[in-house]
Amino acid sequence: VPISLTASPGRAPSPLYEFIHSTDNTRDNLFSFKIRRRANSTTLFDTSIGGLVLNNQFLQIVTRLQSSHVYGFGENNHETLKHNVTERKIWGIFARDQAINWHTNANNYGTHPFYLVMEQTSNSTQVPSGQMHGVLLLNSNAMDYSFGPEPSVTIRTIGGILDFFVFLGPSPEQVVQQYTWLVGRSFLPP
Repeated sequence: VPISLTASPGRAPSPLYEFIHSTDNTRDNLFSFKIRRRANSTTLFDTSIGGLVLNNQFLQIVTRLQSSHVYGFGENNHETLKHNVTERKIWGIFARDQAINWHTNANNYGTHPFYLVMEQTSNSTQVPSGQMHGVLLLNSNAMDYSFGPEPSVTIRTIGGILDFFVFLGPSPEQVVQQYTWLVGRSFLPP
């Protein structure tokens, strides 16, 4: 369902990211792309792991995560705020008006496919760098997501388009500010 978003003032004069796309001729012309932070060449979104599927009523994308420090998606019951990326579990994202039951791990009312990744200093360590980025998939169709140990995330939906927004922060507060600038901020009563 199209919703109004805050309009962009135009192309950034010097973007904080670079977009790199490629086609791998050795893997059946597999198309992939990466989004990298220009300041330190950290790859934030990388679909070269494979799994990009674009069909009429099925869309799937798999992307490597920069670290295993993943938070968000919301509207599912989890034991902790940080996702366990080693657990192979499929989480449904579909709005359904039902009471919250913490024992079933079922989805709740409303959906919000937005996640945050606390970046690490290098791929060989698990030390957080303090920088964060966020990713929003703007799609109102039923979908699910699952994590892989690479770490990676697989997102599948039954329709619409893969309309992604990547928020570069780099601080956690800046990611949330950029996100709420796009989707709108909550009204604060007097």
